[in-house]
Amino acid sequence: MLKSYLAAASLVIAATACQATPPPQSDPDNARMSSSKPIDANSIPAAERAIWAALAGTYEIIAVRRASETAAPLDAVDTGHDPRGETLTISMGKIDMTGIACDGWSVSTEPGPDVMDRDPMLDDLRLPVLDSHAAQTGTVYDLRCEDAHVLTLYQADPRAIAIPWDNGASYLIAEKPLSEMGVQKFQDHMIDMKFQSGMSSTEWSPSGLIGLRAYYAYRANTKDAYIFERPAITQSLLEGLSGLPGE
Repeated sequence: MLKSYLAAASLVIAATACQATPPPQSDPDNARMSSSKPIDANSIPAAERAIWAALAGTYEIIAVRRASETAAPLDAVDTGHDPRGETLTISMGKIDMTGIACDGWSVSTEPGPDVMDRDPMLDDLRLPVLDSHAAQTGTVYDLRCEDAHVLTLYQADPRAIAIPWDNGASYLIAEKPLSEMGVQKFQDHMIDMKFQSGMSSTEWSPSGLIGLRAYYAYRANTKDAYIFERPAITQSLLEGLSGLPGE
């Protein structure tokens, strides 16, 4: 479950030095919790509603990465638990995640620039759109429960987020997952473009991941690009691939 990771994330405000507070109403049974009260969207200020709308969606954790220039062990995954494959859902005034319950969520943007904007370990989240060499601009969000800081989220592309945790030493990388047919359609494109060999699949097979990495390297279009074991599938990465959400 995500409880240990979210508890650590609650002690982080981005990768900057600020005082944090422990998560409110932490659930002792590791149950998946969300707000128990209905959300009246009209009670949320218009500017904040726009932020919730920008973040809304279900995200799946696809990687755990060590932040750059961090004095910590290289392996970012806790040997006792691997959070990859777990999800969190953001909707209007509400977050559904493991181990934290809150009836009074609020969200705001943090002033930039932030060190996460320069961390190469998040380069795939900032992948330039087609026909551009400029990285997408990231935004840091402060998520609070009854005015107590709980989570920081970083987003540059509508389909992916990073969550700093472990006192800013690492990131949970999460994306809005493709459907099974979307995964197969993506791999069909990779095979057609010679980035992937073999048959396509509705799952991320080893050959499918090879195709994904190869296509990300092609789109990153720089010899200095770090090729992640599992690049995030951003809207930018999907641009130009017919039949997929970015097209």
